Amino acid sequence: RQTRWEATRLRVDALSASNHLQQHEAVVAGYQALLDAGIEVPAYILGTVGDSLLALRRPAEAVPVLERAIAHTPHDVNARILLGYAFIETERFDRALPLFESLAASQEAWPRHAGARSGYENWDRYSADLNHALAQSYANDNARAEAMLQTQIGIGPGNPGLQAAYGAVQSRRLRPSAALERYDMALTMAPQDRDALAGRVGALTALDRIDEARDALAALQQTHPEDPRLDRVER
Repeated sequence: RQTRWEATRLRVDALSASNHLQQHEAVVAGYQALLDAGIEVPAYILGTVGDSLLALRRPAEAVPVLERAIAHTPHDVNARILLGYAFIETERFDRALPLFESLAASQEAWPRHAGARSGYENWDRYSADLNHALAQSYANDNARAEAMLQTQIGIGPGNPGLQAAYGAVQSRRLRPSAALERYDMALTMAPQDRDALAGRVGALTALDRIDEARDALAALQQTHPEDPRLDRVER
């Protein structure tokens, strides 16, 4: 027999599973059902709910959820990144850009445990730097975003996420050929990279290579049929 907490825990963990399956409507509906039942939703799932709200393009609702998540876990880098994007989506660049900048500054690249001979790789710093650069691009400072990403690519040229991000900035700078080159580089290293697959559709369309763009869309649909961007990319 389940206690009430065990039953609640199953419902909460189901939200995490649904989020991994890109079933964002189910996540938000399940979260609202918990609230309607008067259940205090555990803080550890709030970042997941905020992620799904962003995927559904409901950033104004995501902001307070993510702020509550960060209040409980101030060092949650992923939740802070999501909050930054929620601010961007609500046109609050005055809050988003300082958030991304302070987040990157707060993360050592090679932190060292007491007594350790060397530091360890801090992938939170990588995420903070990458998203700080992309935030600059969303704020239309594409020149700065490109410079920031070039620095990172100089360190990790074999990182497909960096190449796809650089392609996105090239696309925003109206350089579809350069963007396509970067997306293809990313896919050479990671054939299922969803950002690169989605980016190729736009780059090929901008180059008026429509038949190839349709093929690229079909590849995205086949590889990531649950991707919330599909309708926008197809339009």
